[in-house]
Amino acid sequence: MGDDVGVSAAPVPYELPDERVSDAWARPMGEYLVAEGLEPGFAHRIRAEGPEWFAELGAATGPISQLLRPDGIRCVAVDLNPPTDAFSPMVCGDLRHLPLPTARFDAVSAVNCLYFLDDPAVGVREAHRVLRPGGLFLAGAPSRYHDPELRHVLPNWGERSPFDAEEVAEIVAGSFGDVVVERWQSPAYYLPNQAAVTDYLVAFKIPDADQRAALVETPTHVTKSGVNVWARR
Repeated sequence: MGDDVGVSAAPVPYELPDERVSDAWARPMGEYLVAEGLEPGFAHRIRAEGPEWFAELGAATGPISQLLRPDGIRCVAVDLNPPTDAFSPMVCGDLRHLPLPTARFDAVSAVNCLYFLDDPAVGVREAHRVLRPGGLFLAGAPSRYHDPELRHVLPNWGERSPFDAEEVAEIVAGSFGDVVVERWQSPAYYLPNQAAVTDYLVAFKIPDADQRAALVETPTHVTKSGVNVWARR
């Protein structure tokens, strides 16, 4: 096969939507995050497959690829708007029309990204297309009921998204067999005061963040929950 995956890695610059959002996001991730990331577990499971090629869809900085590449696994990250510090090689591409060859990859992940599509099943079918027969697929999605501690200030808490934990298994099963669902829940952030709550709400682009933060009793943990779905092509 060689090292050519058959794509053109031409990332486009990522533009932060708002300076306040950027600053606020850095604080929750750097100061308030108390849970360990899921990526090491993902990498361990994928590494056990002995893959030669791995594709990380909706990759952003490519956290899973960064963990797998030292093992000699050929990794390709795909994102429509990759950040400037993204994993390389990064392919700028739409999850609905992946610029990747058919049946090339031994493992493919799509974690916390398919809910951006109006019809996530299209993205799942594309992941199925680029996997080789027998290849492993990972889809991750948050629950519509996470952040329960903030449900009284989150305007869309509990509302259905196109691809959330409550429906992800059914959507993946539309293209894949042998679907295994892993549910998870963890206190993920510790917000010690209202300034921290404001940062958190701003980071997730919640309107009227200052006013909403004033309604939250602190200190508080914020619980994240979701599912990881593993499937075999």
